[in-house]
Amino acid sequence: MLYHYVLALVFLISIAGTMFPFLMESPLSLFTSLFFFSNLFALFPAALGLFFLGRGVETRLGSQHFLLLWILPSLIGSSLQASGSGFAFDASASIMALLGATVALSPMDLAVVEVYPVPAFVAAIVILMIHVFVTQDLNIVPLLVGLAYGYVALLTYHPTMPPQAPYPRTRF
Repeated sequence: MLYHYVLALVFLISIAGTMFPFLMESPLSLFTSLFFFSNLFALFPAALGLFFLGRGVETRLGSQHFLLLWILPSLIGSSLQASGSGFAFDASASIMALLGATVALSPMDLAVVEVYPVPAFVAAIVILMIHVFVTQDLNIVPLLVGLAYGYVALLTYHPTMPPQAPYPRTRF
């Protein structure tokens, strides 16, 4: 599964970027921003989110769609940041896009808010409220992009969907 490798890259690049900040200012910063979390306290909840959400999206849509949902929001955010618009996105944009796709595909799958596993639609509502009312940033855009991508995939690609349980379950 591809999300295992993405999770490893997130850990390695975030820790290396925190220890050696000059790595994030190099010409490779467009690539490294795909996997970078500037705050190590945000790294672990994001890793849990990637574990739950990445596994579900990759199982239902396949590795190509998972990789597209991971790369596009971060690249768009990095290019906006490089153009001097003042918007900064890191790998959290990709997590938000995966959350949006999970809500569209199977809203009762588990997602993680901070360290608490909750159904994906509850996580999306909580995170949307936090970003709109508290931080007032543009990190809701990747959530909406992921939601739209998930609905389009649901209508056109007919992803493999396991039956919904009356309450969320995880398979380890």
